[in-house]
Amino acid sequence: MKKILVVMLLAVLGLSLAYANEAFGLRAGLNLTNRTYSGSNDIDTDNRIGFHAGVVAQYPIGKYLVLQPELMYTQKGWSWTVDMPIVDDIVTTYKLDSVELPILLKMNLDFGSVAIQPFVAPQLSYCVIAERHVNDNVFKIMDDINPFQYGAQFGLDLQLNKSMLIGGRYQMGFSDIFDDDNDDVSYTHNGILISFGYLF
Repeated sequence: MKKILVVMLLAVLGLSLAYANEAFGLRAGLNLTNRTYSGSNDIDTDNRIGFHAGVVAQYPIGKYLVLQPELMYTQKGWSWTVDMPIVDDIVTTYKLDSVELPILLKMNLDFGSVAIQPFVAPQLSYCVIAERHVNDNVFKIMDDINPFQYGAQFGLDLQLNKSMLIGGRYQMGFSDIFDDDNDDVSYTHNGILISFGYLF
């Protein structure tokens, strides 16, 4: 997986040297993330509300396609609450923050000052913070997870005046979050991201 990440980073660098009309910018926004559980006896979990922020680049490919790699710091996770009749409720929150590299392939429908850009994207991510919070107690769980993850995204951007980005996307993970030997049970990430960006 590390080799794949290096190859993708080198490919992005190579594109920056190959295209003359590239644009670079910043992007940030809101995350609503949760997890999907493949086993039985599942429980309802709540979204973790977080943020993402990072850098983007755009490379036009002909008239109707744009390649847009992004490098983002993003907060993921989920939580659930156990109601207790006498003592305080038990609130458990998983906080899994990652550095992500999605590479968006966008269709560019240009209407002058507004461009509509639906997209799909493979993504690689590396977890840099892994914690389980149980009320006021914090447990480090980096040794219990798979730090390298992969998945996909799809969504829609609006590009205004060639520079401003407003977009939403759905993110889904394909790899198991936890590092265990149980092939019958897996946890994968999913989430909705809403973001704003600016290209220079």
